[in-house]
Amino acid sequence: MNGNSSRILKDAWNGLRVRALSSRLRSGNPVQRARYDDLKSTFAARLYSASGEGEVSGFMTPLWETVNRDLRRSFSPYPPYAFLRHRLIGRTMVFHSPGLIFEREIEEVKRQFADGDLASLIREDDVGKPHLIEASTENGSIMTSHNTVHHAYHLSRFLAVARPDIDSLRTIVEWGGGYGNLAKIVTRWRPGTTYVIIDTPLFSCIQWLYLSVVFGSDSVVFLDRRTPLAFGRINVLPNSFADSYDLNADLFISTWALSESSREAQDYVLTENWFGAKRLLLAYQVHSEFPDAHRVGLLAREAGAAIERIDFLPQNEYALL
Repeated sequence: MNGNSSRILKDAWNGLRVRALSSRLRSGNPVQRARYDDLKSTFAARLYSASGEGEVSGFMTPLWETVNRDLRRSFSPYPPYAFLRHRLIGRTMVFHSPGLIFEREIEEVKRQFADGDLASLIREDDVGKPHLIEASTENGSIMTSHNTVHHAYHLSRFLAVARPDIDSLRTIVEWGGGYGNLAKIVTRWRPGTTYVIIDTPLFSCIQWLYLSVVFGSDSVVFLDRRTPLAFGRINVLPNSFADSYDLNADLFISTWALSESSREAQDYVLTENWFGAKRLLLAYQVHSEFPDAHRVGLLAREAGAAIERIDFLPQNEYALL
């Protein structure tokens, strides 16, 4: 058999395995589709309400203004169940790591988390229809994704470098939470954590829908000025309502969102003193199309954070405290 034929057979076999993994994941999460069907009808009204008092557009750079506008049009009246396959979501917030990077990231995650924790931490969900990959552990294989392992890797580097007292991380504020994946990972790792995600009204609604499908709607609270912060649960906070809440965090997280925000947004976070957090988990660009991206590292260094180069992502760094 020549090399080309072998490669074709390997690709076909991998395709069959991925379809089998997807089928297993779907059969193992029958409740998620039912939750999605139950919740999707309120998405448009929730987004209208969150946007009604005006988005804080000054917090967004032109790229993210465009992404929010185009996604809002595509996700009307609600995102499709397979929303992670949408081209804009895939391009802006789904990490596809080459094989060697994936292996490096998952080995680091394995070093930081016991095998039992790992199974809960990186297992994927059916909602969103992520592209799946199988990861091997001592207790068997786990259906995960490049993106989920990448997010768990951020958490692993924070634990390895900052060495926090884990029990002290009771309240976490994340600036820009994507579709809610990191919040999901942390919540599975530390149930009962008060987790607050601040984002644009559109992404707040996406996060609310995704996380409510994963955990159940009782576990996720959508903050709207009138609703009080819910301790021990996930709180989704549109930036249009952020000034109505007095947040006091133990850990502040932003993986590229703050560096891709405007200087006005960065100044707001700094004015809030990282929302009171003494611990930081930041990832940002050193040189990029975003003119103030590198400033995140400078501000974090002033706060005492350790700066770590991400060597498989040139011109990107972590700031860890």
